[in-house]
Amino acid sequence: MPKKKGAGKGNRKGADFGSRYGKPSTDMGADFAVPCVCGELRGKRYRRSEAAKTLREGFNFPVSVYAMDTLGEVLNVRGIGVDDGDPDFQVRPIRETWMVQPWNDPPMGLVLCEVLDADGRPHVMGPRAVLQNILSAFTRATGLRVMAAFELEYYLLSGKRGRDGGAVLYSPRPANERETATETYGLAPLLPNNANVLIDEWLERTGLPLAALTHEASAGQYEINLDAVPDAIRAADESSLLRHGIACAASALGGYASFCPKPFADRPGSGLQLNISLLDARGRNVFVPNGDSDGDGDSNSNSKMSRIMRQSLAGMLHYMPDAMLIYSPHQNAYRRHVPGQFAPTDAFWDADNRNAALRVPVARSAKETRIEHRLAAADASPYLVTAAILVSIALGLESEMELPRARSGRALPHTFPRAWLTAKRSRDFRRRFNEWSGGDYFDFYAELKEAEYNRFMSEPQKREWEWYL
Repeated sequence: MPKKKGAGKGNRKGADFGSRYGKPSTDMGADFAVPCVCGELRGKRYRRSEAAKTLREGFNFPVSVYAMDTLGEVLNVRGIGVDDGDPDFQVRPIRETWMVQPWNDPPMGLVLCEVLDADGRPHVMGPRAVLQNILSAFTRATGLRVMAAFELEYYLLSGKRGRDGGAVLYSPRPANERETATETYGLAPLLPNNANVLIDEWLERTGLPLAALTHEASAGQYEINLDAVPDAIRAADESSLLRHGIACAASALGGYASFCPKPFADRPGSGLQLNISLLDARGRNVFVPNGDSDGDGDSNSNSKMSRIMRQSLAGMLHYMPDAMLIYSPHQNAYRRHVPGQFAPTDAFWDADNRNAALRVPVARSAKETRIEHRLAAADASPYLVTAAILVSIALGLESEMELPRARSGRALPHTFPRAWLTAKRSRDFRRRFNEWSGGDYFDFYAELKEAEYNRFMSEPQKREWEWYL
């Protein structure tokens, strides 16, 4: 998508490199952001006088940023953060991810960063490094590249809570004019001066490859789609930048963008969908039979799927329960899986069925044939979600898994785990994820989530007082 006039503006003298989203300016400050395990960006803000130097030379930061819970509390898993004295490591800005944040006044830059280990390599505890390692191993094992695009759902909320402490929808208008109708796919909520349209316009000025803005299936719920790119790392980077941008832009308007998977009990939850296909060395979509990526047709039957696509679907389905701790990383995420609200409750696939965990959308041309993974919560890490999907696909290809028959209609009552930490962990998935991650990351992640669970459960919840006190 071409950038709007003004995107990335500024004095470009001295900038010796470019970004995907425009050249960095030397006359603005910048946020240097590390993607953490919870999908948040954490880091440091450098003023204009120091930003250019930091962009060139990096800075120091604790590796404990990779061992925090959702609230940013260091959990001291494996002694990281407290027992080890929380030491600093060198951090490297990822220059191609630089973008301008137009919602700041004056505008500031933003660049993703990664913590390095003692040997100067991306630290194996970083979600981005985990995906880098797993993607490299996947490509070596299969000879295939990944085409990916994320879709991110969220609610636009007020900064104030309701009397019960729950979420309240945002509106710049008087409360009696607050959006209350469902308005699924409605265009009225996207009229000029609507807060979400202003957010979208700001996001377009960043240069991110935005594809579409949609009003989703509940009042106050929206989805922004990104264009597909032939680079899984880049797709995850752009999902992280998009989430941060939505949150910052909403805050600048006095609202709050929530990526909570289930903020309302009686309304649909929010997910992070990944559209994925695989490419051969010549750039052809191997999900299409015979590699014919130029012909027309749809992918709504097994006969329209290649062997690789069938085995990929089978692997993703088979190992879905094993990766639930990544796809649904905390207690609230499991509340999203409710029948009748287009959220998966069991592992099945179907053609163009939004109840399915894996949906095969109607493709306008064969080269657009893809799988839509619909299970992940909106606040899951896009890096870890992609990594888990690639491990599942690889195992499906290796064992030449047979694809179960498609199942139409609604999802069945829960066959997925219903609660945190009850996810199945098969030996094959765990071992492959650990091996390809460059360490034992899956085990570390499980320990991290167990520590977060223990902290979450250490205090009684409001409902417990209401029911049992």
